[in-house]
Amino acid sequence: VLSFTAGRPEGERFALKSPLHMEPAYMRELIRQYPDAVFIWPHRDMVPVVRSYCGLYLELGLMFYTPESLDKHKIGRAVMRGLANRIGGMAAHAERHPESVLHVSFDELVQRPRAVLDEVLAFAGVRIPEVDAEDFSDRVHDYITESGAAQASKAGTGAVRLEDFGLSEDFIRTRFEEYEAAYCRPRA
Repeated sequence: VLSFTAGRPEGERFALKSPLHMEPAYMRELIRQYPDAVFIWPHRDMVPVVRSYCGLYLELGLMFYTPESLDKHKIGRAVMRGLANRIGGMAAHAERHPESVLHVSFDELVQRPRAVLDEVLAFAGVRIPEVDAEDFSDRVHDYITESGAAQASKAGTGAVRLEDFGLSEDFIRTRFEEYEAAYCRPRA
C-alpha cells in the first residue's frame, strides 16, 4: 500500500514524514513490510511541540465542530497521550534496532543545516550527484534559515495558550522529562 500511495516505482525510495508513523502498531507493520527502513528521528523541546499539536488539533476540530462544542482540555489530554505513545514506540524501536535510527537535534538542524543534512543523507544511504550536491545543500540551507523553519525553534509564543488546554510548561516538562534528558540535550 505504501509503495502504491507514494506513487513510486518498486525499489525506489520514499519518505514518510508524519509522526503518526511512530505509533507502535504502525511501526511494527512498517518494519514488517520494510525491514531495511531507516528512521531519522528529530528531537526538540516538547513545550513548543505540544503547543503546536494543540493548535493543530484545535484547527482540525474546527473543520467539523463549532468552537463551543470542542473541549480543549480533552484535546490537551489527547495530545499528551498521543505524543507519549509515539515517543515510547519510537524509543523502543531505537533501543532494539539502534542501527536503524539516526537521532537529530532540531536545534542543531537549525544552527548547522548543511552538516546535519550531510549526516542524514549519509545515514539514509542517499547520494546526491556531485554536480547537484552543492546546489541542493544551498537550497536546504536557505529554506531552513530563511523560510521560517529557524523561527520554528522559537514556536510556542503565539496564540495557543497551554492553559486553555489544561496544560502547563511544568506539566509537559515533567511528563517528558526522561525523553528530553535522553534525546534533547546537545551532543558533545
